[in-house]
Amino acid sequence: MIRIRKEDDKRRRFLAYCIFLLILLVLLAFVIFYLMLFSDMYGGKGLINKPGGSSGNSGGVVIGEAKSIDTIIDLNELDTLEDKALVPVGYKDLSFSNGREIVEKAEFTVAVSWKEKDDNHGITKEGRLNIISTAIIEGAVEYSNLVNVEIIAPETITLNGDPVIVKFIVTLTEPPAEADYTSIVGKNIRILNAYNIGINN
Repeated sequence: MIRIRKEDDKRRRFLAYCIFLLILLVLLAFVIFYLMLFSDMYGGKGLINKPGGSSGNSGGVVIGEAKSIDTIIDLNELDTLEDKALVPVGYKDLSFSNGREIVEKAEFTVAVSWKEKDDNHGITKEGRLNIISTAIIEGAVEYSNLVNVEIIAPETITLNGDPVIVKFIVTLTEPPAEADYTSIVGKNIRILNAYNIGINN
């Protein structure tokens, strides 16, 4: 009886020790995540949220003190393009897409903010907002040159001001051959955006 109780006590202590270690690891993970979030916001790149929606309020990009940030947008994950199929310009009436709405352009907006520690003593500081987009067709990278990305954005952005809305319009150029079209149909288009803020001296 005494030996059984000692073994039960050992098991209970071991289980309590394991639970304690698990809780400690979870708390450590939360602390690391918080520190990374804080350092990215004020000392590094910034923050990225899922884009989508016509107003840009459902997501966006926050540029930090590094004054630059890179983002990736997958068109097939955007809410605004759910149940839609993108076809080359001029081919809407000639295309069939298994019940999905056929569109010749994909549009989405991103709210962009510039946030840093405020050392300007109330003086408004503006920068030039530069955006470079590169499109890649996943699974058919060699045809990525068929993707066109138009960016409509304000020229300037205000430090710690209201977000500016950046609009992206994605279209496809007609492939030179039917075989090329077959190679890209149904593939996801990935948009790589590089945001940069230029400062006037």
